[in-house]
Amino acid sequence: MVDPRVQAQMKIYDDALALFHQQKFQRAKQELEKVLEGPSKELADRARMHVKIAEQRMKPSQEQNPKNA
Repeated sequence: MVDPRVQAQMKIYDDALALFHQQKFQRAKQELEKVLEGPSKELADRARMHVKIAEQRMKPSQEQNPKNA
C-alpha cells in the first residue's frame, strides 16, 4: 500500500515536470520546492536536481555562457 502523502507528492512532482518541460521554469521551481517537503526522500532528491537546473535555465544567457574568463 502506497502512502497517500507520497502519492500526493508524486502528483505535484509530475505536474512540476510537465511545467519544466514546457520551459515554465519559475512555476516548475515553485512546485518542485513543494515536493522537497514531502515524505519521499527519493522524490525530494530528484526535485532538488530539477530545481537547480530550472535556476540555471532562468539565468540570463550571458551569465550562463560568459565570454570572458
